[in-house]
Amino acid sequence: MAGSLLSLPPIVLRHSDDRISSNSMRPYDKYTLESLEFARIRAVVAGLCLSEGGKAHAEALRPSTDALTIETRLDETFEMLEMSEFEEALPLERQDKLKVLLDKLKVEGAVFDPEQLKELSRFQLMVLALSQYRKNKETKYKHIDGYLEQLKPLNDLILRIDKAIDNANEVKDSASDALRRIRREKVTARAQVMQKLNQAQSQKGHRPGHQDDIITMRDGRYVIAIVDSDYDPNSAVIHDRSRTGATLYVEPTNAIDLNNKLRRLNLDEQQEIERILQELSEFARSHSGEIERNAELYWRLDFLHAKARFAARIEATKPKLSPKPVLSLQAAFHPLLLLKSESKQDVVPLSVELGYNHDIIIITGPNTGGKTVALKTIGLLALMVQSGLLVSADENSEFGAFEKIFADIGDEQSIELSLSTYSAHVARVTAAITDCNDRSLLLFDELGVGTDPKEGAALAESIIEYIAETGAKCIVTTHYSALKAAAQAHDRIENASLEFDNKTLQPTYKFRTGLPGSSYAIDVAERLGMPKRILSKARELVGTQERSLADLISKLESDLMAADAERRRLEERLKVAAELEQFHKSQKEKVSRREEQLLREGYEEAQKLIEETRKEVDRLMNELKSGKATKGSVQKARKTLDDLRKELQAQRPVVETKERSGQPPTTGDRVYMAKLQTEGVLTEVFPDGKKGKVRIGKVFYTVDLEDLQRMESEPEEAKPTASVNYGATADTFSMDLSLRGMTVDEAR
Repeated sequence: MAGSLLSLPPIVLRHSDDRISSNSMRPYDKYTLESLEFARIRAVVAGLCLSEGGKAHAEALRPSTDALTIETRLDETFEMLEMSEFEEALPLERQDKLKVLLDKLKVEGAVFDPEQLKELSRFQLMVLALSQYRKNKETKYKHIDGYLEQLKPLNDLILRIDKAIDNANEVKDSASDALRRIRREKVTARAQVMQKLNQAQSQKGHRPGHQDDIITMRDGRYVIAIVDSDYDPNSAVIHDRSRTGATLYVEPTNAIDLNNKLRRLNLDEQQEIERILQELSEFARSHSGEIERNAELYWRLDFLHAKARFAARIEATKPKLSPKPVLSLQAAFHPLLLLKSESKQDVVPLSVELGYNHDIIIITGPNTGGKTVALKTIGLLALMVQSGLLVSADENSEFGAFEKIFADIGDEQSIELSLSTYSAHVARVTAAITDCNDRSLLLFDELGVGTDPKEGAALAESIIEYIAETGAKCIVTTHYSALKAAAQAHDRIENASLEFDNKTLQPTYKFRTGLPGSSYAIDVAERLGMPKRILSKARELVGTQERSLADLISKLESDLMAADAERRRLEERLKVAAELEQFHKSQKEKVSRREEQLLREGYEEAQKLIEETRKEVDRLMNELKSGKATKGSVQKARKTLDDLRKELQAQRPVVETKERSGQPPTTGDRVYMAKLQTEGVLTEVFPDGKKGKVRIGKVFYTVDLEDLQRMESEPEEAKPTASVNYGATADTFSMDLSLRGMTVDEAR
């Protein structure tokens, strides 16, 4: 399965799948990635990784221009997010030393210490847990399941390491039979040494104030402490002296052979441990390919898990992908603002479309109104999608793959090239429009600034017209009034602005298309306390056309805000009306169901009564036939049948015979409703001519006109069209029976 899903092996996971070639890197130059703050997104994802390899994947993350690669990366991230939300937690653990172990595996003859071997065992145990995580479960996460199925748990390596090394990273006695024997002999030899030293201690006198009963070690040998004056060269060998010189640490001569034996056993033990570690290291090296592959898969899963955790933090969704180079952001948020804010409600969402009806959007409006943030949000989310990251926008948002994304945001000087702000700006714009095509996304903040306003505006307008000819997608922020008119001259260019409350002179940060914005420079200066004399002069200096345009925009903004308020009010009323409509609809359905229930119950009751009547008639007829009936019983039977007939007539639905016209009914006509077996008044005929509204009593029903019959005459009192008479009357019943012509059996 894994091979078919992911075309593995090889999985090409040595970070190369997130790095692109030098040719592919050109569309996303370093300055664009930095100005759109893509590096900060990478840093957040890297900080959520649990391993060095996962962090390396995050730090190497770059946008791709290949549609299939983008779709696969998004699918992987979305699967991991769903697994994190709806499945048990993925058994990932922090692995900070794995890369060091892999590097050591590549060194022929290198021996791992016990701690490193135990680390390898722990990693393989985690691989085992990961491989069993989705075992025997429905394959609903095809990419993640594909990675998990490729993991190779090395059970033999785990068992051999765990048999040899304990959790304290010490080599166990069970590591080998030789080590067990050596350590057993060490215990015996040490006990013998201690016995000799204790005997030597007991034979010498104890002096008050001196710690001369100590057994310790010097040069790897057990010794005792004696006073300098008690030393006898024939009975002991000196190994050390205290700092004062008053105490000597000596080895009794009768303990030398035992200490030598213990020393040899220590050397044998160390040699055996080294042999065991070397053997385990070679065994691990024989599986270096599987270990390295497991590590690469683990790093990949760790990286995808970090992307999913990041998506959860910003409440991200998987957007739709388009084969065309378009953008449709619905309720989009800048992810870094979401991470910084305490609540999502503190950030104003952005909705914008590019590449459908318009290729270029010119955003105008006052400073601090949010134009640059809007520009960064659009560019950053486009980069994130093409990097396989879920985005902080509504799931109905749509993105196409751009071959080139270029941003020029902020005042930058090129010190290395000795360029001024304007020169650096022009150099970047020139680089952006070179070789741009309909699959390019260009983002320019304050196009044409840094020079004479008239010349800058003229240059900016010319650049926009050039970009429009190439079909490239472009978003420009500007203060130049001349650019606001460009949208009127070109059907692929659209104005946009960030809403600004001209009463409070405060930005609302709500993005709106189709309407340019005013800079409000003089009004804002007035609010900030600028002298009126200066403000009056400034208003005089503003050109007549520009002032008229500003006034028009201001009026349009006021009208638009009023229209938005009215729209919200109407939406609220529509919502209430919809709720009432739903309520009345449900009530009507309840009444209809109740009517059906009553009719059904009445019919069942009538059927029951008819059945009881039939049985009673059969009983009476049997009495008459058997000759047991008397005059009194016949009269009683007649009364019983009369009572049953009256009860039956009272409970049967009344069916009236009416004179009906063949003409279709019109408003005001009395009509008969066959389905309900009742009549009413047609109060309204709907425009479609197929349905109408009928009043029955105080209740109105919507019915099909074809189910109605027009009544010719006024309704009469309800009369039963048929009656049921099961009884025999006195006029037709005789007490004589005629048996002539019958056989005996017939007569009986």
